[in-house]
Amino acid sequence: MNVKQRRAIAISVLTLTLVAYQNCSQNGTIETVKASKVTATSADQVLPSPADVPAAPAEIKYQNHSKVISASESTNKVDVLVVIDNSVSMTYEQLNMAQRFGSFLSQLQGLDWQVGIVTTDVTANTAATTDGKLLSYSSNKRLISSQDDLESAKSLFASTIQRTETGASQEQGIKASYRALERAAISSDPNSALIRQNAALSVIVITDADETGSGTQNNPDNLHNYITTKYPGKSFKFHSIIVKNGDTACRSDRSTGVKPSGSTFQNTNETYGAIYTKLSEMTSGIIGSVCQPDYGNQLQLIGQSTSEQVKQATLDCAPVDRDQNGFADIEIRNVQTNSLITNYVVSGLQISFDQPLAIGSYSINYTCIAK
Repeated sequence: MNVKQRRAIAISVLTLTLVAYQNCSQNGTIETVKASKVTATSADQVLPSPADVPAAPAEIKYQNHSKVISASESTNKVDVLVVIDNSVSMTYEQLNMAQRFGSFLSQLQGLDWQVGIVTTDVTANTAATTDGKLLSYSSNKRLISSQDDLESAKSLFASTIQRTETGASQEQGIKASYRALERAAISSDPNSALIRQNAALSVIVITDADETGSGTQNNPDNLHNYITTKYPGKSFKFHSIIVKNGDTACRSDRSTGVKPSGSTFQNTNETYGAIYTKLSEMTSGIIGSVCQPDYGNQLQLIGQSTSEQVKQATLDCAPVDRDQNGFADIEIRNVQTNSLITNYVVSGLQISFDQPLAIGSYSINYTCIAK
């Protein structure tokens, strides 16, 4: 064996010894340890992406609210504003309302009610049928009421709700309501008798289109805020007879409906009443369908809801259950006696009392999510 062979054997033995030493404390297979330094590249590193990092939960902020409402002997008043679409497509609905409005009035027996009508045409001009002006039933009579003979009131309503003019193609029932109420706040305006102190307010819109304007007064939140600010504590409901959201049959074709005698009939409605739906849901109003062949039943439901308003009050926002006890955080007390009132139910923005409140003032304190 020459010198080179002896050196090769010695190196081989040394290598085996080193490998065995590196793995002497490990069980299982022997692994060769690399002497080179390993540097992690960006591909080797696994870092969470922004989407993988859970965002810190947003802090919920609350706001306390308070208001005072009054109950008097005259708290059986209901003011009703009917907003009728007078565009060319609405002959059917107008006639249906004319023939069935008695179903609504029959639910108001025993109440001090009055009803005015405006159109969805808010064109700012001198026409007597636009911009929130109350329509005239007869010579300067702009309201029918419980003081009228009932049959005469029905007849006046039927003849007035059926329009002969062709209104603007942009139907704006919310803005028309807003403008009607603004006019009612002006003592010299013919609308001034529309809103009475301590009277509940019920608005009924009838249209086959949605609110088409996009201005400040077309916003349902703004109309609600105007009423609750101008008339604190007033019970307010907004009812809609519209193309209901998702009712594709009504939206696309109503030609199978029963035609009231003498009506013209077109086959399609314009749009779903999404914005009107929002305001009706916000105020716990009734949502009916313009495609119903007979409006009697839904007008009866609206009448029942309206008659209940004499036992209701409207809040500025929906109270929350902050302490998680299963009940909205709200407290109602008689201002004179400080006694706690408990016979009520809260639904959205509405407080409904089991019975009309006794004469007096009542404080309402509640908590909402801050805007």
